[in-house]
Amino acid sequence: MEKALYTYQTIPTSPLLEMPQTAQMVFLSLTAITTVVCLVYGTVLGKRNNTFLPVLFVIGGFCTILLEPIGDLLGHAVHPQIGQIPFFEALDRRVPLHIGFLYAIGFGIPLLALFPRMHSGRLTSGFVWKSFLWLTVGLYAVEILPIHFGLWCYFGKQALWVWKGGMPLAWILINTTVNIVPAAIAYLLLPHLKGWRQVLIVPIILVAATGAWTGTGAPFLVAINSDAPQWLVELSGILTALLVLSVVGGCASVCDEVTRRRSAQARPLTPQGG
Repeated sequence: MEKALYTYQTIPTSPLLEMPQTAQMVFLSLTAITTVVCLVYGTVLGKRNNTFLPVLFVIGGFCTILLEPIGDLLGHAVHPQIGQIPFFEALDRRVPLHIGFLYAIGFGIPLLALFPRMHSGRLTSGFVWKSFLWLTVGLYAVEILPIHFGLWCYFGKQALWVWKGGMPLAWILINTTVNIVPAAIAYLLLPHLKGWRQVLIVPIILVAATGAWTGTGAPFLVAINSDAPQWLVELSGILTALLVLSVVGGCASVCDEVTRRRSAQARPLTPQGG
């Protein structure tokens, strides 16, 4: 006698949507051009400081597109499938080409902006918190237009979704950690990333971003993919927010310690008088 299949399902099926063609082409063009600009600027910045890291920041961001289908599945997001210019498909999620470029600039721009401070040993906790604030506000604002024009959307249960025209707040908070955590790790490892070791920043960005996103998002990601009532989903969103703040605080402390250490190493010894 065959055993009955376990069919209970808590991850909802994504809606089938049509991609707006004009918006898709405009967004694809903008993201592709901006990616090229980031690569050119990264090359100039790298030559100026004798390092390949700025270019590798952009490449590492592009490779982190592997996180997208995981995030879409667990976080209840979808890119319209009909008429989409696809990049790849996994976990029942089709990822469009423009999202690959968006990852390159989504990581590239913040990391390139932080690099001068990283390279000169001036990345302090205050600057990390300011970056976190600007990233949170900026990412929320940037998403409004793509959502409005139907380039992607969120559906089903969500935590802290105060306005349906924007990203759920739980999403925006964990999305900021994917920039802060890799930046802090890169700053910590910077003295060791010489020669061929510089290429290690690519997998470091991928692993750090994926771990930061799923780790801080775990409470609300589990809650929205369960039969939990909405009040518990909202509570999970608050717990995720607290995790995000603690992780950013930890990264800020690490950056302060690295800055103090590099400052001490650069300070000349004071000769002792006789």
